[in-house]
Amino acid sequence: MCKRNLHSICLILLCIRLFMLSKSLMAQGISGPVGAESWITGGTSVSQINAWSGMNNPATLAFQKTHNLGLYAEQRFMMNEQRVANVSGHYKSRWITAGAHIHQYGYALFNQQRLGVTFGRLLTEDFSLGAGIEYVVTNISEYGNEGAAVATLGAYYKASEHLSLGIYVFNPTRRRYAMELSDPIPTFA
Repeated sequence: MCKRNLHSICLILLCIRLFMLSKSLMAQGISGPVGAESWITGGTSVSQINAWSGMNNPATLAFQKTHNLGLYAEQRFMMNEQRVANVSGHYKSRWITAGAHIHQYGYALFNQQRLGVTFGRLLTEDFSLGAGIEYVVTNISEYGNEGAAVATLGAYYKASEHLSLGIYVFNPTRRRYAMELSDPIPTFA
């Protein structure tokens, strides 16, 4: 069996396994993809290499050619409650690419923030892994605020020029806040 095919099969099995660990999938708030390119393609972002790679899939950081900085903001349906703002950037070195981001969602009565540092590394010329640590804060005016550190993991495989596979898992350990807010920190893939 070809080494490239073995990598593809292993990555697909890993993606399926991580997807089965996911308890809930959400498409809003701190769990949504970042960047206009992600929303143009229907909210997909795990195999896109751009300024928001560190937040959408840290493994894609390894395929960056240069340093990058991105600013993103949106207000869905002209509602303050749906306001999103993000600043993301990364630094490419010889061995690893490091990224950092600040993401804010919400308004005065309810808002969430993600502050993260991520890293991506090439393992072969077409396969990379990424990981990160993020501090997630939820503020609810009637209940107060609570934060917790969560892990992020990503894998990316460039099968050909026109086909790539990626997976991103946010909070794979299912970390919860110390005190009970209305919802736990989401785990999504």
